[in-house]
Amino acid sequence: MKLDSLDEALDKVLAGATAGSVEHQRLDFKRDPHTVTGKGAPGNPRARLVEELIDAVVCFANAQGGRIVLGIDDKAAGTDAFIGTEADPAFLRNRIYANTQPQLTVPIEELEFSGVRLLVITVPEGLDLVTDSKGRALCRDGTKCSSLSEDARRALAHERRNPDFTARRSERPWRDVDASAMRQARELLSRAPDLRSQMADLDDLSLLRALNLVDRDDRLFIAGEILFCRPAHDSLDLLTRPTAGAEPSVRRLREPLAILLPQALELLRAAIDPEIAHLALSGGQEVALPDFSSIAVDEALTNALVHRDYARPERVVVDHAPNSLKVWSPGALPFGVTEDRLLTTVSTPRNTVLMAAMQQLGLAERASRGIDRMFREQVRVGQKVPGIRADEYSVEVYFTSGAPNRAFAAFAAGLPRAQRENVDVMLTLVHLCQKPTLALGEAARLLQVSEPEARDRLDALTSGPDALIERDGDERRGVRWRLRPATASSLGTAVQHRARADSARPRVESHLKEYGWITNKTIRNMFDLDVQQATQMLNELRAANVVVKDPDGPQRGAQDLSSRARGVRRLVLLVGDGLEPDGGAVGPGAVDDGVVAHHRRAGATVPVLLAGRCPHGLPGAQDDGLAVAVGDQAGAVGADEELAVGVGVPVGAGAGGEADEAGAERGHVVAAEDHVEPDIAGEVLGGGLDGRAGRGLVHRGAPSGWTVGRGLRNGCSDGDGHLLGGAEEPDGLGTLGAGVAAPGRHTVPGVDNRSEVNEFLTTRRARITPEMAGLPATANRRVPGLRRSELATLAGVSVEYYARLERGQIAGASSSVLEALADALQLDDTERAHLYDLARAADGVPASGRARRRGPSRSVSRPSLQWALEAITDAVAFVRDSH
Repeated sequence: MKLDSLDEALDKVLAGATAGSVEHQRLDFKRDPHTVTGKGAPGNPRARLVEELIDAVVCFANAQGGRIVLGIDDKAAGTDAFIGTEADPAFLRNRIYANTQPQLTVPIEELEFSGVRLLVITVPEGLDLVTDSKGRALCRDGTKCSSLSEDARRALAHERRNPDFTARRSERPWRDVDASAMRQARELLSRAPDLRSQMADLDDLSLLRALNLVDRDDRLFIAGEILFCRPAHDSLDLLTRPTAGAEPSVRRLREPLAILLPQALELLRAAIDPEIAHLALSGGQEVALPDFSSIAVDEALTNALVHRDYARPERVVVDHAPNSLKVWSPGALPFGVTEDRLLTTVSTPRNTVLMAAMQQLGLAERASRGIDRMFREQVRVGQKVPGIRADEYSVEVYFTSGAPNRAFAAFAAGLPRAQRENVDVMLTLVHLCQKPTLALGEAARLLQVSEPEARDRLDALTSGPDALIERDGDERRGVRWRLRPATASSLGTAVQHRARADSARPRVESHLKEYGWITNKTIRNMFDLDVQQATQMLNELRAANVVVKDPDGPQRGAQDLSSRARGVRRLVLLVGDGLEPDGGAVGPGAVDDGVVAHHRRAGATVPVLLAGRCPHGLPGAQDDGLAVAVGDQAGAVGADEELAVGVGVPVGAGAGGEADEAGAERGHVVAAEDHVEPDIAGEVLGGGLDGRAGRGLVHRGAPSGWTVGRGLRNGCSDGDGHLLGGAEEPDGLGTLGAGVAAPGRHTVPGVDNRSEVNEFLTTRRARITPEMAGLPATANRRVPGLRRSELATLAGVSVEYYARLERGQIAGASSSVLEALADALQLDDTERAHLYDLARAADGVPASGRARRRGPSRSVSRPSLQWALEAITDAVAFVRDSH
């Protein structure tokens, strides 16, 4: 790709040839006007020199580039032609730069030849249409410069702005083509099923012309050089590794592309395992499953060699290991192509001339049919979709393989051809095997199209006798698609989200057996998931008939699901403490738009969650959907901040509304759709009442009260604040409520063992090193043992929930959580038993399981509490006292 030899041209002139006769398309000789004397001398030789050089530079830039030699008389021959020049290179470079558009920077070199000083100006081919400062566009045509017409200017500008490097003229003559490469081309053409086979009988130059690889002057394009000339450097590195990360064996290939591509494909196919498994189809046919689809690999390698940037010297690199394959090529993605639109973008190939010739030869016809084929074929053999990484310098296609998904491959093999070769079908099926539904936004990203087009494409897959998917949802709630039952059944074990639901089933059923209901938050804590992942798992469990949606639960927000066991009833009970440290009156608390709204006057009300289950019925009478649980009121013996500190600061539904210090600002407590879960039992749910008294619903006959959610359809207090019998609780989580009974009564607080729990958990965590837990150790660790996040991951709970446990708020922790915690901390039997004792103590249950002996304080009768407890006939309720 070098310019024609300048030394050869100068030698011809020195030998007696006229300088003008040696000039050609890419070489021009100029005499410095300063050396002209006599009648023809210009009045301003410097201005004449600049003008002539600018014209010549523009001419070459709008052609294929070239060289201008200043200091030679093109009308003379021999030594008389070598006049020389004293011009300043820096001055000339500056004037050329200032008088061209776009501005050109040209290298100017001094050359001593035949005893004189010459200047050699090298002009590169322009990247756009080049004009002088007056807007004139000239172009070199042979040894002449001519003005470009308006049509020619537009055509050249379009060509330059959409460059094809392989369409440029090569410095190598067509006779440099490799004989072996031309034989390979004829062999490929002879196998063509159409008229192309006749091209195999053409001579070399005629074949190059037929493939459009030479210009009208039979000058070879760079595409022809790439295909048929032996390169000056290596073109491809093939790395093979016995295992991932092992030292590779390297084979470097340096061949014309017509030989290189078939050779590289053959070597790569030999390295790939063609059968890591096989399928026996229903018709008796057996299908081999490779680690990498040969069709997908052919596509990746062909794309790398056809679409790479040949203006850059780097090699294409293929890196193969048993479970991975990477194909790296220099150059960014072609203009207009992005990673998220590879499947659908219609773009002009970077190397148009090269691609056209390869398609004629059949080298690109078999493989280079688009990225969609690469994706589709890899999925069809039961492997993952290939990945593509691209930046402004390179593109890398990477494959990973493992045990093939036999069930999916068998299903795909049995599809009609039209569906089997439809990339939309393959990608949609892969997604719906991993997740139960496909939302419209996800579909647009998956298929790499707009949302309206994604909707049309998926709807097309829902119709006809061979429909594989169906719509789920509507326009208001959001359109989704899911597998048809028959499709899911045929896919069998390929539907992985059903397998996840089955693996989660034992833990969920254990939780349901203990509590009777489960929520999105509980799922997040149990499996360390985010909200969307937990929602997906709940949907999978619903599809597996493990849980059902609570019809009386919230319609938005957290999902509350219940077990299907007949006769199970649930109610979360609260104790509301109307504290009057100053002996003042407690104002009424109101429910305003479903939000607990309290107000504080001389005293305060602090609702406290007590327990998490209740039996079939709850005493009470029908009264506008209100429910009263158990109410009690503390006297002047305590203050709300003391109770809050003693019981614990909530992390659950009541977070942010607690009164945890004197004078704290109180806020709203619980939204209407919130439900309180067992893992926050015993916590303060709200601070002092901030109240908008008189608005909403309040308890009849009670000084203060509050409700949350829709509540029980039946059940409330009578006019005297007493609980009435005869109400039946519906299935689902009931209303949370609190009432206040006679003044002067005291709430029974739980055992405050938080410091003991904190000490126990922190010391046990500190002694577990990452190595003991099977985690990688790093040099910059600040803690002696595991981090909280690491232990939470090992226990299968969220970091926030574990941090809450370590602060001592262990009340209400389920046995499954305690067991997972004990396993993560590697507790022995004694320590495990102690952990359970701490949890029981926090719940108000003695370690022995027997009832606690009362202290010397006088027993106080609480009729409302007694009536509520007597109504609980088939579940255990724990009441906590000051011990």
